[in-house]
Amino acid sequence: MVINSVIGGVTKPVSDFPYENFPIKLTHKDGKDKKICWFQCVEHYQKYINRHKLKPNDFEVITNNVEIVGKGTRRKSNKKR
Repeated sequence: MVINSVIGGVTKPVSDFPYENFPIKLTHKDGKDKKICWFQCVEHYQKYINRHKLKPNDFEVITNNVEIVGKGTRRKSNKKR
């Protein structure tokens, strides 16, 4: 999807993937704010999901010809409770 953006009187096309080297886009709510994150690879995407303990229904992922296998998984902690 291409949307035109007007910045300083100049119209520029804006795509869903403005960064060529970041083909994974994750959008989620952080408190009251909407947060948009870009990732270079699936490993960085998984690490972010694990760190922030996001559940599959808490976020939306859009990729630019990158296959993501499965939905975010969280690692189990080795800590004894």
